[in-house]
Amino acid sequence: LDLHPFRGILTITGLTVRNPEGYKSDYLLQAEQVKVDLGTVPLLLSLGHSVNINTLTLKGASIFYERALTTSNVEDVINILRHRIELAAVA
Repeated sequence: LDLHPFRGILTITGLTVRNPEGYKSDYLLQAEQVKVDLGTVPLLLSLGHSVNINTLTLKGASIFYERALTTSNVEDVINILRHRIELAAVA
């Protein structure tokens, strides 16, 4: 993890996003490198409440999208993250 806060650049090396239970693949995403270029002005003006992503670059990425009966691995991961954010906001 490499963060340059004044330039608004975050680089993550060796990222894996695992699938929830019940999917065939072990992971939704694996990437050798993920680079995020954030809009620093909106981030600062909102005191960290608004995040604008100018560019998102994935290198050496494998993405596995899987459908289930009524959902998908992408939807399930997003719902898990939303739930964790809600719990953190309450704590």
